Amino acid sequence: MQVSKSGRFVYINPPRTGTTSVWHAARDSFKDLWQPLSPSRHATVWRDEWEDFFIFTTVRHPYSRAISIWLRLVENIQLREKHLAKTLQHGKIPFADFTQNQKLVNRLSWFPCCNFLKNVPRLDHVVHLETFKKDIATVNKKIPRLRLDASCVVNPSTSRRAKKPWHEHYTEEAISTVAKVFKQDFEDYGYNTNFNEVCDGKFFVS
Repeated sequence: MQVSKSGRFVYINPPRTGTTSVWHAARDSFKDLWQPLSPSRHATVWRDEWEDFFIFTTVRHPYSRAISIWLRLVENIQLREKHLAKTLQHGKIPFADFTQNQKLVNRLSWFPCCNFLKNVPRLDHVVHLETFKKDIATVNKKIPRLRLDASCVVNPSTSRRAKKPWHEHYTEEAISTVAKVFKQDFEDYGYNTNFNEVCDGKFFVS
């Protein structure tokens, strides 16, 4: 999470939802910007003194986000614990195999966006990466000095290791696993579970 007392906002920052871009924009504007160092800069460490602040979060469709999580884990294999590096086949594990390994599925279960909001008393605004330009307008209005733009949107298929569009990494089994692990995110943020429709750009439940 990221907090600024001078800006009077709390940003809940689930990994792989454009959080680094938000951090850079906020850090440039708010010299008092704070985030926890342990156990993770993504951890939510709630304090009651922030209750009146503007609280927002970024989210991302689980199907494309799961690819981004997998890529992040294998691209930074040199930073992983030895046992995890081995399980990740030293960075060579295909996404389909990643989603069928129970140890890695357990790891993936840490990532749903809803998990980062458990200790937060309320949420004022949700920014979907798929509609970032529209959703961020509310944040910019509430926090004028932040001035975020669409550069925060992340495309997982641009990674060299991805080699092909995100949806081509999926098998039926992988779809099932991601739909199960991120079930609450699909429900909470209005995301479409129909894989073929999502591939056609229909990210949201109509």
